[in-house]
Amino acid sequence: SEAPSEAPSEAPSEASSEAPSDAPSDVPTLPPAATPIPSSAPSASPTMDIRTQVLDATLSFSGISDPSTFSFSDMDALGTPQQSALKFLLADDSILLDENTPLILACQRYSLMTMFFSLNGEEWEGTPTWATSTDECTWEGITCTETLVDATTLGTLDASSSGRLRQRQLHDETTMERIVTKIKLPDKNLAGSIPNEIMAFEHVTDLHLFKNGLTGRLPESIYNLANLQRLYLDDNDLRGFISDDIGKLENLEDVTLYGNQFSGSLPKGLSKLKKIKSILGK
Repeated sequence: SEAPSEAPSEAPSEASSEAPSDAPSDVPTLPPAATPIPSSAPSASPTMDIRTQVLDATLSFSGISDPSTFSFSDMDALGTPQQSALKFLLADDSILLDENTPLILACQRYSLMTMFFSLNGEEWEGTPTWATSTDECTWEGITCTETLVDATTLGTLDASSSGRLRQRQLHDETTMERIVTKIKLPDKNLAGSIPNEIMAFEHVTDLHLFKNGLTGRLPESIYNLANLQRLYLDDNDLRGFISDDIGKLENLEDVTLYGNQFSGSLPKGLSKLKKIKSILGK
Protein backbone atom coordinates (compact mmCIF):
# COMPACT_ATOMS: atom_id res chain seq x y z
CA SER A 1 0.00 0.00 0.00
CA GLU A 2 1.07 3.55 -0.54
CA ALA A 3 0.99 5.84 2.48
CA PRO A 4 0.76 9.62 1.97
CA SER A 5 4.24 10.97 1.23
CA GLU A 6 3.99 13.90 3.58
CA ALA A 7 1.69 14.37 6.55
CA PRO A 8 0.15 17.86 6.38
CA SER A 9 0.55 20.05 9.40
CA GLU A 10 -2.31 20.43 11.83
CA ALA A 11 -4.81 23.08 10.88
CA PRO A 12 -4.59 26.10 13.23
CA SER A 13 -7.30 26.51 15.81
CA GLU A 14 -8.43 29.44 17.89
CA ALA A 15 -9.48 27.11 20.70
CA SER A 16 -7.32 26.70 23.78
CA SER A 17 -5.18 23.59 24.17
CA GLU A 18 -7.49 22.38 26.94
CA ALA A 19 -10.65 21.86 24.82
CA PRO A 20 -11.44 21.20 21.15
CA SER A 21 -12.92 24.05 19.11
CA ASP A 22 -16.66 24.14 18.48
CA ALA A 23 -16.10 25.97 15.19
CA PRO A 24 -17.45 23.94 12.25
CA SER A 25 -15.03 22.70 9.62
CA ASP A 26 -15.66 23.07 5.90
CA VAL A 27 -13.20 20.28 5.09
CA PRO A 28 -15.13 17.10 4.18
CA THR A 29 -14.47 13.84 5.96
CA LEU A 30 -15.28 10.32 4.85
CA PRO A 31 -18.32 8.92 6.70
CA PRO A 32 -18.24 5.35 8.04
CA ALA A 33 -20.21 2.57 6.36
CA ALA A 34 -23.12 3.10 8.72
CA THR A 35 -24.07 5.39 11.56
CA PRO A 36 -21.36 4.78 14.15
CA ILE A 37 -22.10 3.70 17.67
CA PRO A 38 -21.01 6.54 20.00
CA SER A 39 -17.91 5.45 21.85
CA SER A 40 -17.82 5.69 25.62
CA ALA A 41 -14.76 3.47 25.91
CA PRO A 42 -11.64 5.24 27.18
CA SER A 43 -9.25 6.24 24.43
CA ALA A 44 -5.75 4.84 24.39
CA SER A 45 -3.14 6.95 26.12
CA PRO A 46 -0.14 8.08 24.05
CA THR A 47 1.98 6.02 26.48
CA MET A 48 0.29 2.80 25.32
CA ASP A 49 2.05 0.67 22.71
CA ILE A 50 1.55 1.51 19.05
CA ARG A 51 -0.70 -1.49 18.24
CA THR A 52 -3.09 -0.54 21.03
CA GLN A 53 -3.18 3.06 19.81
CA VAL A 54 -3.88 1.96 16.24
CA LEU A 55 -6.74 -0.34 17.29
CA ASP A 56 -8.19 2.23 19.69
CA ALA A 57 -8.15 4.83 16.91
CA THR A 58 -9.71 2.31 14.52
CA LEU A 59 -12.65 1.53 16.80
CA SER A 60 -13.15 5.19 17.73
CA PHE A 61 -12.94 6.39 14.11
CA SER A 62 -15.18 3.70 12.62
CA GLY A 63 -17.71 3.20 15.41
CA ILE A 64 -17.84 -0.40 14.21
CA SER A 65 -18.41 -2.01 17.64
CA ASP A 66 -20.56 -1.22 20.63
CA PRO A 67 -18.11 0.10 23.28
CA SER A 68 -19.70 -2.18 25.88
CA THR A 69 -18.31 -5.19 23.99
CA PHE A 70 -14.60 -4.45 24.37
CA SER A 71 -12.03 -3.05 26.79
CA PHE A 72 -8.42 -1.96 26.32
CA SER A 73 -7.70 -1.75 30.04
CA ASP A 74 -8.26 -5.45 30.78
CA MET A 75 -7.99 -7.98 27.97
CA ASP A 76 -9.70 -10.65 30.09
CA ALA A 77 -12.53 -8.43 31.35
CA LEU A 78 -15.08 -9.52 28.74
CA GLY A 79 -15.85 -12.79 27.02
CA THR A 80 -17.20 -11.21 23.82
CA PRO A 81 -16.10 -11.96 20.25
CA GLN A 82 -14.96 -8.34 19.99
CA GLN A 83 -12.72 -8.74 23.05
CA SER A 84 -11.34 -12.01 21.70
CA ALA A 85 -10.55 -10.30 18.38
CA LEU A 86 -8.69 -7.49 20.16
CA LYS A 87 -6.81 -9.94 22.33
CA PHE A 88 -5.66 -11.87 19.26
CA LEU A 89 -4.56 -8.71 17.43
CA LEU A 90 -2.69 -7.37 20.45
CA ALA A 91 -1.16 -10.54 21.89
CA ASP A 92 -0.92 -13.18 19.17
CA ASP A 93 -0.82 -11.43 15.81
CA SER A 94 2.48 -10.30 14.27
CA ILE A 95 1.04 -8.53 11.20
CA LEU A 96 2.38 -4.96 11.20
CA LEU A 97 0.15 -2.28 12.69
CA ASP A 98 1.81 1.11 13.11
CA GLU A 99 1.25 4.84 12.65
CA ASN A 100 1.32 4.39 8.84
CA THR A 101 -1.30 1.60 8.70
CA PRO A 102 -4.55 2.82 7.10
CA LEU A 103 -7.22 2.45 9.75
CA ILE A 104 -9.51 0.81 7.22
CA LEU A 105 -7.08 -2.13 7.05
CA ALA A 106 -6.93 -2.46 10.82
CA CYS A 107 -10.74 -2.37 10.87
CA GLN A 108 -10.92 -5.04 8.17
CA ARG A 109 -8.67 -7.44 10.08
CA TYR A 110 -10.41 -6.77 13.40
CA SER A 111 -13.86 -7.32 11.83
CA LEU A 112 -12.83 -10.61 10.23
CA MET A 113 -11.52 -11.81 13.57
CA THR A 114 -14.73 -10.69 15.30
CA MET A 115 -16.64 -12.71 12.71
CA PHE A 116 -14.35 -15.69 13.39
CA PHE A 117 -15.01 -15.62 17.15
CA SER A 118 -18.74 -14.85 16.71
CA LEU A 119 -19.30 -17.83 14.43
CA ASN A 120 -17.45 -20.63 16.22
CA GLY A 121 -14.30 -20.14 14.15
CA GLU A 122 -12.21 -22.65 16.07
CA GLU A 123 -14.57 -25.37 14.83
CA TRP A 124 -14.71 -24.30 11.19
CA GLU A 125 -13.83 -26.89 8.59
CA GLY A 126 -11.06 -26.35 6.05
CA THR A 127 -9.99 -22.92 7.26
CA PRO A 128 -6.53 -23.40 8.84
CA THR A 129 -5.14 -19.98 7.88
CA TRP A 130 -7.75 -17.97 9.80
CA ALA A 131 -6.56 -16.49 13.11
CA THR A 132 -2.91 -16.71 12.05
CA SER A 133 -0.30 -14.03 11.40
CA THR A 134 -0.84 -14.12 7.64
CA ASP A 135 -2.41 -11.59 5.31
CA GLU A 136 -6.19 -11.84 5.80
CA CYS A 137 -6.59 -11.67 2.03
CA THR A 138 -5.07 -15.17 1.88
CA TRP A 139 -7.50 -16.68 4.39
CA GLU A 140 -9.85 -19.36 3.08
CA GLY A 141 -13.01 -17.94 1.56
CA ILE A 142 -11.69 -14.37 1.42
CA THR A 143 -11.08 -12.48 -1.82
CA CYS A 144 -9.53 -9.02 -1.85
CA THR A 145 -9.34 -6.48 -4.64
CA GLU A 146 -7.21 -3.35 -5.01
CA THR A 147 -9.64 -0.59 -4.08
CA LEU A 148 -9.39 3.17 -3.61
CA VAL A 149 -10.15 3.85 0.07
CA ASP A 150 -9.70 6.47 2.77
CA ALA A 151 -6.03 6.88 3.75
CA THR A 152 -6.55 7.89 7.40
CA THR A 153 -3.81 6.52 9.66
CA LEU A 154 -2.80 6.99 13.27
CA GLY A 155 -0.30 9.48 11.92
CA THR A 156 -3.13 11.69 10.67
CA LEU A 157 -4.86 11.73 14.01
CA ASP A 158 -3.86 14.18 16.72
CA ALA A 159 -3.79 13.67 20.48
CA SER A 160 -5.41 16.50 22.40
CA SER A 161 -4.13 17.59 25.82
CA SER A 162 -6.73 15.32 27.44
CA GLY A 163 -5.19 12.30 25.73
CA ARG A 164 -8.27 11.53 23.63
CA LEU A 165 -7.65 11.07 19.92
CA ARG A 166 -9.40 13.60 17.74
CA GLN A 167 -9.61 13.75 13.99
CA ARG A 168 -7.42 16.14 12.04
CA GLN A 169 -9.15 18.00 9.26
CA LEU A 170 -7.16 16.15 6.60
CA HIS A 171 -9.32 13.29 5.35
CA ASP A 172 -9.42 14.08 1.65
CA GLU A 173 -6.57 11.66 0.95
CA THR A 174 -7.04 8.17 -0.50
CA THR A 175 -4.89 5.12 -1.09
CA MET A 176 -5.10 1.89 -3.07
CA GLU A 177 -5.37 -1.09 -0.71
CA ARG A 178 -6.35 -4.75 -0.87
CA ILE A 179 -9.90 -4.68 0.46
CA VAL A 180 -12.23 -7.63 1.10
CA THR A 181 -14.72 -7.95 -1.77
CA LYS A 182 -15.90 -11.56 -1.38
CA ILE A 183 -16.61 -13.74 1.65
CA LYS A 184 -17.40 -17.33 0.68
CA LEU A 185 -17.72 -19.73 3.62
CA PRO A 186 -20.45 -22.22 2.64
CA ASP A 187 -20.73 -25.53 4.48
CA LYS A 188 -17.86 -24.70 6.89
CA ASN A 189 -19.62 -25.42 10.20
CA LEU A 190 -20.19 -21.75 11.00
CA ALA A 191 -22.47 -21.39 14.05
CA GLY A 192 -23.93 -18.40 15.87
CA SER A 193 -25.24 -14.96 14.98
CA ILE A 194 -23.76 -12.76 12.27
CA PRO A 195 -22.07 -9.87 14.14
CA ASN A 196 -22.75 -6.19 13.63
CA GLU A 197 -19.17 -5.85 12.42
CA ILE A 198 -20.28 -7.26 9.06
CA MET A 199 -20.84 -3.59 8.23
CA ALA A 200 -17.07 -3.17 7.87
CA PHE A 201 -17.14 -4.98 4.53
CA GLU A 202 -18.78 -2.18 2.57
CA HIS A 203 -17.00 -3.22 -0.65
CA VAL A 204 -18.19 -6.85 -0.53
CA THR A 205 -20.03 -8.03 -3.64
CA ASP A 206 -20.50 -11.67 -2.60
CA LEU A 207 -21.53 -13.00 0.82
CA HIS A 208 -21.96 -16.79 0.71
CA LEU A 209 -22.76 -18.31 4.11
CA PHE A 210 -25.19 -21.07 3.10
CA LYS A 211 -25.32 -24.59 4.59
CA ASN A 212 -24.09 -23.62 8.03
CA GLY A 213 -25.54 -23.25 11.53
CA LEU A 214 -26.21 -19.51 11.58
CA THR A 215 -28.82 -18.49 14.16
CA GLY A 216 -30.59 -15.37 15.38
CA ARG A 217 -31.72 -12.40 13.34
CA LEU A 218 -29.91 -10.72 10.49
CA PRO A 219 -28.09 -7.67 11.87
CA GLU A 220 -29.46 -4.37 10.58
CA SER A 221 -25.92 -3.47 9.53
CA ILE A 222 -26.04 -6.05 6.74
CA TYR A 223 -28.39 -3.75 4.85
CA ASN A 224 -25.61 -1.16 4.57
CA LEU A 225 -23.50 -3.32 2.26
CA ALA A 226 -24.30 -1.14 -0.72
CA ASN A 227 -22.06 -3.05 -3.15
CA LEU A 228 -23.52 -6.47 -2.36
CA GLN A 229 -24.61 -8.36 -5.48
CA ARG A 230 -25.05 -11.96 -4.31
CA LEU A 231 -26.37 -12.89 -0.85
CA TYR A 232 -26.63 -16.63 -0.16
CA LEU A 233 -27.92 -17.52 3.30
CA ASP A 234 -29.97 -20.65 2.58
CA ASP A 235 -29.95 -23.75 4.80
CA ASN A 236 -29.21 -22.14 8.15
CA ASP A 237 -31.38 -21.51 11.21
CA LEU A 238 -31.86 -17.76 10.86
CA ARG A 239 -35.04 -16.30 12.38
CA GLY A 240 -37.08 -13.13 12.64
CA PHE A 241 -38.26 -10.79 9.92
CA ILE A 242 -36.28 -9.67 6.92
CA SER A 243 -36.29 -5.90 7.08
CA ASP A 244 -37.68 -3.66 4.36
CA ASP A 245 -34.21 -2.10 4.49
CA ILE A 246 -33.13 -4.88 2.16
CA GLY A 247 -34.30 -2.40 -0.46
CA LYS A 248 -31.17 -0.36 0.31
CA LEU A 249 -29.03 -3.07 -1.33
CA GLU A 250 -29.53 -1.49 -4.72
CA ASN A 251 -26.87 -3.62 -6.46
CA LEU A 252 -28.31 -6.93 -5.26
CA GLU A 253 -28.89 -9.44 -8.06
CA ASP A 254 -29.33 -12.85 -6.41
CA VAL A 255 -30.71 -13.80 -2.97
CA THR A 256 -31.28 -17.22 -1.41
CA LEU A 257 -33.06 -17.39 1.95
CA TYR A 258 -34.80 -20.78 1.97
CA GLY A 259 -34.14 -23.41 4.62
CA ASN A 260 -34.32 -20.89 7.50
CA GLN A 261 -36.96 -19.96 10.08
CA PHE A 262 -37.77 -16.45 8.88
CA SER A 263 -41.15 -15.04 9.87
CA GLY A 264 -43.63 -13.18 7.70
CA SER A 265 -43.66 -12.66 3.97
CA LEU A 266 -40.92 -11.40 1.72
CA PRO A 267 -40.35 -7.71 2.46
CA LYS A 268 -41.78 -4.98 0.25
CA GLY A 269 -38.31 -3.51 0.04
CA LEU A 270 -37.42 -6.20 -2.49
CA SER A 271 -39.51 -4.29 -5.03
CA LYS A 272 -36.93 -1.49 -4.92
CA LEU A 273 -34.20 -3.77 -6.18
CA LYS A 274 -34.01 -2.96 -9.89
CA LYS A 275 -31.10 -5.32 -10.63
CA ILE A 276 -32.58 -8.38 -8.95
CA LYS A 277 -32.56 -11.53 -11.08
CA SER A 278 -33.36 -14.32 -8.64
CA ILE A 279 -35.00 -14.51 -5.20
CA LEU A 280 -35.37 -17.90 -3.55
CA GLY A 281 -37.34 -17.29 -0.39
CA LYS A 282 -38.24 -19.10 2.80
